[in-house]
Amino acid sequence: MLDWLGAIPAILYAGLLLFMPGTALGAALFLPWRRCLTLAPAFSVSLIALAALGAPVLGWAWSPLPVAALTGVGVLLALPLGVLAHRSRKPRIRLGGGAQPGPAVRRAPRGSARWLPALAYLAAAALLSIALARSIGSVEAIAQSYDTSFHLNTVALIDQTGNASSLAITTASATPDSPVFYPAAWHALVALVYAATGVSIPAATNAVVIAVAALAWPATILGLARAVFGDDDVKVALATGFAATCPQFPFIVLGFGILYPNFLAYALLPAAVAALLSAAARGPRMSRWLDFLIVVGTLPGLALAQPNAVFALAVFGLALLTAPLISATWRAIRWDRHTWGRIALGWLALLAGLGAANWVSFQIPLIANLRTKGYWNPDLSASQALGEALVLRTNGVNLTGVGGLIVAGVIVLGFLATLRIRDRRWLPLAHVSLLALYAVARSVGEPLRSWLIGVWYTDPFRIAALLAVTEIMLFAAGVAPFIRSLTARITTAFTAPSRAQRPVAILLVLVVALSALSLLRPAREPIHAMHTNGKLVDEEEVAFLEEAAAIIPDGDVVANNPWDGSVLLWAIGGDYPLFSHIDMRWNRYRAILSDRLMDAATDPEVCPAAEELNVHWVIELRGFLWPHDVRVEDYDGIMGAIDSGVAEVVLERDGMRLAKLTECPE
Repeated sequence: MLDWLGAIPAILYAGLLLFMPGTALGAALFLPWRRCLTLAPAFSVSLIALAALGAPVLGWAWSPLPVAALTGVGVLLALPLGVLAHRSRKPRIRLGGGAQPGPAVRRAPRGSARWLPALAYLAAAALLSIALARSIGSVEAIAQSYDTSFHLNTVALIDQTGNASSLAITTASATPDSPVFYPAAWHALVALVYAATGVSIPAATNAVVIAVAALAWPATILGLARAVFGDDDVKVALATGFAATCPQFPFIVLGFGILYPNFLAYALLPAAVAALLSAAARGPRMSRWLDFLIVVGTLPGLALAQPNAVFALAVFGLALLTAPLISATWRAIRWDRHTWGRIALGWLALLAGLGAANWVSFQIPLIANLRTKGYWNPDLSASQALGEALVLRTNGVNLTGVGGLIVAGVIVLGFLATLRIRDRRWLPLAHVSLLALYAVARSVGEPLRSWLIGVWYTDPFRIAALLAVTEIMLFAAGVAPFIRSLTARITTAFTAPSRAQRPVAILLVLVVALSALSLLRPAREPIHAMHTNGKLVDEEEVAFLEEAAAIIPDGDVVANNPWDGSVLLWAIGGDYPLFSHIDMRWNRYRAILSDRLMDAATDPEVCPAAEELNVHWVIELRGFLWPHDVRVEDYDGIMGAIDSGVAEVVLERDGMRLAKLTECPE
């Protein structure tokens, strides 16, 4: 744990990147300071991702300069809108004297604990920092997963090329000249931290994980809780505190995949939902237009972190539209039959919009492919899936203890409580919608499964993580009455209740937080296993890659079997492996070398292929990520090259070898 102290500057720098650009933009819009700070991460990532797209067009290398420039442009464009919206909020003076009231402003009652949300945020930040640091282990720890090589090597690609555009990601393509689209907001952010702080790429990655989870996620949850509960500081504080212990997020996506882009996108999602709520609320027209533009401003960050977060936002938007229609339909059935025409028109408009959105999605090849191709198979019945989701056991998270059942019960109470409040009925509807999507992911077969949830790769892990947003809000709504009742009972035992209220409230919040800690251990276990079980590379292999990189001249390409961990040579040592991702597209020359490099002395096609790809070295590590996967055997030509004599060993350590390709002339 002590090595994390050295990573504090990197974590703080990542925090500045997550908050400073967005705060400047929010200030230009004259947003209240609390709202400005909770929207800042979503705005900042939008600015970073868009700056990464624009920098190559201007011929700029990737650095904080494009971010600062775009932030300045955004501030200049936002100022007029902010001034107009600010004026619309002020009371208007009548000619005859007196003020014409502006929109009602909800204020917390006197004596309320306005400091509680800030205290809850600090507690959540500290708790998440400690929990994730302990789960990851060392700051240099590398997630031992299939996707790790892509994410770490993409940061190396950005650092070498100076191009962080989502249109220029070539890590998994056949040649550096054939870029493909991949949402690279996460990689652009990590690359900025890596370049500025001097830490390694794995350390920069882990620093950004801590910054996003401990600083951005509780802030966006606080903003959403404020949008849902208004100035009810107790509920806002409880939601913010529970953000640190909810097992669905961030723990699920950090213990599986590893899903760094989804992790960033989902951490920003509550801010976008909060903006959507503000846009749907009653108020001056100019303010509502501004809120709509704020929603639009969060979309680039979501889409260029992981586009499925935009579809998740659409689920919440659909709940916001549908809840009033359901309520109106119920009222019409019971007593107000004169509104049937308007209600029918509303349902027709909603269905027409859904049909149009469905048609448009199939006109976009990337989305159409996702909605017609399943990546996962169902493994439970619908009732089993719903059962494990209701008791917070999604995807095998083992929360069968008393703590998990109590939290699940509180969420049910919050569900029932919010159903009674007209303006909050969208929340239980959104929760039911996400539960239904999770049940589809675990129980429904193709093609319906891909049609409904293909944008999430038909992956139950990605959908389970979304449940955190609604569970946190429902938990706060369910537990707040008990907190208030208990606080009132305890404070009556004091002679001066007003003085006793604060320490008692603090005590109760701490009790709730400590009891919720029982959720953390089972949620942390997958993350710990992901980073400490050395199936991709262990510490000795990392040291060997660093030593090998010191020998390999710059520009030389190294033939490798990516499944043995040598795929990380790029991220760890800075040298380019022939296969820089486990699931990499092959071209003709790569196919020749992977099959027949060991025949370089006799096969006339091998050396020309090596020359074409600038391959001069062969590297072997020990063991494989998935030893029983048949794809491990696709590289027999490379694995046999050293023993066949076409390459001469120059470095060898405990079964690991680096060899110079001697059979092919320079």
